[in-house]
Amino acid sequence: MIKKFVVYNIVFLSTLFVWGNSQLKNCIGTMFINDNPPLIVDWTEKAGCTLVWMMLLDNYGLLEKAIKYHPWIHYYRMKIYSKKHKITPDRFLDPKYCKVKFVRNPYNRAVSSYLYCCKKYFFKGSFEDFLISLKNQKWKNLTQKEILGIKGHSIKQSKFSDKFMDYIIPIENPNLQEINAKTGLNLSLDKYQSSHHTQYLESYYYYVGNLPFTKMERYPPYYCYYSPKTLELVEELYKEDIASYGYTLPKEVIDFI
Repeated sequence: MIKKFVVYNIVFLSTLFVWGNSQLKNCIGTMFINDNPPLIVDWTEKAGCTLVWMMLLDNYGLLEKAIKYHPWIHYYRMKIYSKKHKITPDRFLDPKYCKVKFVRNPYNRAVSSYLYCCKKYFFKGSFEDFLISLKNQKWKNLTQKEILGIKGHSIKQSKFSDKFMDYIIPIENPNLQEINAKTGLNLSLDKYQSSHHTQYLESYYYYVGNLPFTKMERYPPYYCYYSPKTLELVEELYKEDIASYGYTLPKEVIDFI
């Protein structure tokens, strides 16, 4: 009986290890990793990812090289950096690495994702249409490549790997002093700007969440895309992010609705 129990537990633990290892592989593939000093950083599309990568490459003396390779640094990230600096579950779990994740308010990010996907992947509907399409995973008049691009830029931020992170940093209030003290780096998001960031009007107070996308130089503030309907959809789609990272409904959204 004891022998069977031991064998059962060995099989269970082995299965659990394989499952955990598989879960990590699915989470860590795009993370930044460097050994000097040892640092791992997780990021998500439309959550300050370009600024985060600019900051990291700059601190490791690679930003100028990356920009020379291509003005859009994600080309350097994909074609050069990530191929030279590969991350594995074993490296990810190594305690020598300081593990950091940057996150963004899901209410703001949802609108940012929508506008980006309209401009980049030719979604032409309203914010309401976009959220409903995300919920149902049904898309009209889009190629498979465009659909994959939309999914990638609107994916939830929370992952299995979050539980192993030493720091979860909101980009709205990025306190990096403790991380800098621990690593000897000089991380700060303040000095970087991204050329592809959406520009917003400073004052606009009309609901636009039900209007088809129209390309503009400046767009209404993100809260103008919110109604009780779109709010419910965003909170359903990103409930894990809201709960995991402790975000609450911003005051400007409350006041606008």
